[in-house]
Amino acid sequence: MAEAASATYIGDIVGYQLVDKDRQRVKRIKQLVITADDTTDDGDTLTVTLADHGISATGFLGIRGITHTTLNDVLVIEDPTTSVTAGVLTITVGGSTDNKDRVFIIYGEEA
Repeated sequence: MAEAASATYIGDIVGYQLVDKDRQRVKRIKQLVITADDTTDDGDTLTVTLADHGISATGFLGIRGITHTTLNDVLVIEDPTTSVTAGVLTITVGGSTDNKDRVFIIYGEEA
């Protein structure tokens, strides 16, 4: 069974704007960066309450996962599995290695 991994919220960035020309409104895209410690294993889960970081409960757009293959050395992109229920994003670590530092960049529409 997957364990809950510990995570540190590094911060968030607001800076992208997408214009929906049909509706003539601006959508602000927010990025949230979190790190998981070096005890994180393949299959572990992390949860993020989107509203706590200014992302709409239904605004999750995507995620990018990155892992260190060796301590602070080579970076590799991995694809975590995600689900959103009641505004809580659950990230299931997707990779084939255990005990690695991981970074996740979450993209969503600003609340």
